[in-house]
Parts: sequence; C-alpha cells; structure tokens
Amino acid sequence: MLNQQQIKDKKTAIYKQLSQFNNQPKATAALNLLNVLGYKSSRVFEQTDDKADFLDDMKLTQKLDPEAALYQDWTNASALCQFAKIDLTQLNQQSFAFEPEAPTNLGLYSSFMFVIVELNQPKYTRTQLASIVRELNKHSPMPINVFFYYNNLVSIAFIHRRQNKNNTAKQVLGKVSIIKDIDTKKPKRSHTEILYDLCTLSLFENKNTVNFQEIADAWYKILDTQSLNNRFYKDLRNWYAYANQTINIYQTEQKNLIPIPEREKQQFILRLITRLIFCWFLKEKQFIADHFFDPDNLKKYLLDFNPNNPQQSQYYKAILQNLFFATLNVETTNREFRTNHTYQGKNSDYLDHSRYRSVDSFYQKENALEELFKDVPFLNGGLFECLDYKDVNKKEHRIDYFTDHPKKANYLMYPINFSLPTT
Repeated sequence: MLNQQQIKDKKTAIYKQLSQFNNQPKATAALNLLNVLGYKSSRVFEQTDDKADFLDDMKLTQKLDPEAALYQDWTNASALCQFAKIDLTQLNQQSFAFEPEAPTNLGLYSSFMFVIVELNQPKYTRTQLASIVRELNKHSPMPINVFFYYNNLVSIAFIHRRQNKNNTAKQVLGKVSIIKDIDTKKPKRSHTEILYDLCTLSLFENKNTVNFQEIADAWYKILDTQSLNNRFYKDLRNWYAYANQTINIYQTEQKNLIPIPEREKQQFILRLITRLIFCWFLKEKQFIADHFFDPDNLKKYLLDFNPNNPQQSQYYKAILQNLFFATLNVETTNREFRTNHTYQGKNSDYLDHSRYRSVDSFYQKENALEELFKDVPFLNGGLFECLDYKDVNKKEHRIDYFTDHPKKANYLMYPINFSLPTT
C-alpha cells in the first residue's frame, strides 16, 4: 500500500515534468514524462527532425492519407520508444513478474509504440486528433499512442483495439481516448491526477504480475467518460460532506452569535457548490481569470492570506462573495466598494448587494477592482443574486450571508482543490 508521501512525490514529479515540457526538445520531454509515469523503455528511437523522415522510418510514406492525418499541419514528428515485454520486468517502482497475455475480447497486445507529432495550429478538436491517431494506427501491427504538442499544450491519445469477429488473426481499431490540452505553462491539478492514475505505480499498486492486456484495459477504464463522470460525482459528494463538517455559519439572536440550523447550512453549501461549478466552467471558457482559484496569486491582493488556516475567512468573504454577488450580478460600470461613511450608526450601503465588501482584507481596493474583478462579465440571471433581504416588518433574513461579519471560515476551499475532469 502506497503511503501519502509516495503519492504526493509522484504527483509532484508529474507536475514538474509537465511544467518543464516547453524547456526541452519535445521528443525528449515526452520521453521524460513516460519515464516519470513508469513506462521507461529499453528501446528508445533516434529522434528525427523532419516529418518526412518520421514517415519513412515508420514505413508510412506511401500509405498515410495526408488529409485524414492533417499532414499539412505537422511541423515535426518523431518515434519515441517501444514499450515491450522486457520493460515490464525492469520497472523500478515494483517487482512485477511478466505474465503472458491471455486472449480477451479486446484483442492481443504484445507492446506499445509511442510517438510525438508537433502541430502548427493553436487549437484542435478531439475529432481532428483522433483522425490522426487512427490514420497512424491503420498501418501498424501494434498500438501507436500519440503525444501531440501545439500552442504550449500537450494532448496524449491512446488507441484501443479489439479482435475482428470474423477473423481473430486481425484487429479492429476501437475508441481513441484523449487527455486533451494539458497546459504546460501551468498544468491543472485534474490533468496531474489523471496522469497519476495512469502511472504504473498507481495502476498496479497491489499486483505482482502484469501484462499488456491489463495495461490497455486499465487505460481504457480510467479514460472512459462514464468512469470520469462517476469519479467527478464521487469527489463532489466527498467535498460536500467535508464542507458540511468544516464550514461554520452564524446568525445573530439577541446580540448573540449562534450556529444556523443544519438544514439551512446544507442548502447554503449546495448553492455554493452550484455557483462554484458555474464559475469553474466560466474559467474553463476563459470568461473569468484563473486567479480566483489560485491561492498563490491571491496572496498578492489579500492581507496575511493563509489558505490553510481554518480561522481565516478572507477567501469566502473577500473573493467568493464579491465575485458572486457584487461582480457577476452587477453591470461592469456600477461596481464599487461599499462606503465607509455612516449616519446615525447606519451605513448607507447596508444590505446593498451590489457593493463590494471586506475592503479591509485587501492591500489596496483599487488593485482589486482593476486587476481581480475588472474583466469579469455581467451575467443577467438569478444564479448569483444574493438572497439576503429585509421583510416588510424590517426584519432581516440572512440566506447567503453576504456580510462583513468575521464568523465565516474559508478552510473548505483550501487545501481541498475544486476541479473538474477535462479529458
């Protein structure tokens, strides 16, 4: 059984290698990543500097369909390595004993080929990448798994095969699974997690024997959309349970602070999760910036910000509250901090949900407006409308608790990172 330090070290190594991808020849970087993942090959091919040489080495010059392979977009291509039987017995992390493949309905595997193709366009669809992978594999007796590099992004494609039902000596190309658009400048945690799941240290933690069929089956299972969805909902359920145990929300009764009822807290957390998911998709579509979810960046704006301190509340109060209610729900020309002026003990912006709060949490409120919140779009909908209100009898009803009151914890947000699968 792996301990937490071993798991952390492997994920750190994966993240580090992804971050260094741009600083190395791309074929070298891909090989180094394979080594980190545990797929170290004894048969590494000489790297080519020309896509025509690659086709010649792979004996594809007269076979490849240039249109299906998007050959006009290739800037370079190189065979990386062949991961074969001998490599399974030489894994350093575990003492595997190689087990010959048993026939299954997914076909027979005796080795894997890895190649890298560098492309010249900034974006590619899954369909386009899958078309290249299929065209390469049409003419290969062994599965060719492909690294793609374009616009500082890496995508990794795995091809699945099965036996031909009418002729078991032949194989039929199956689904192409892709880990798409890994940002090498700033790798996402979700990509690091998926790559960790694919590494040999994780795949075969409790096994003494392994074969290529098991590797292919494990890759297929991990990258299956349904499996990723199930994992997401499991993580979301666990996150909700953790938040429900951790978060503290108080209400005032006769000038005393008491915890709100459990049912109200659960509803509050569900609204928080819904809003966060929507914000995350906005971030993925680049409508809002990454910095709202980057604790290191937030330290530049928030006074004495320590995301691992459960006694602090800046993240929820100064960032999330202001993002939800005073930014996404307010037109860009009307955004400003609440006034500090009071009259007869009352602030004129009291219960005005269009005004930023927690000004004392920022080094400079002007920087927050100009750099943090300025480019966030206005959403004309009800999801980010603050539900706090005062009834006809002037009694306050706090539902979203958009307030400067210090009794709110932000620990549920860090170090539990909220991220979505992107494969």
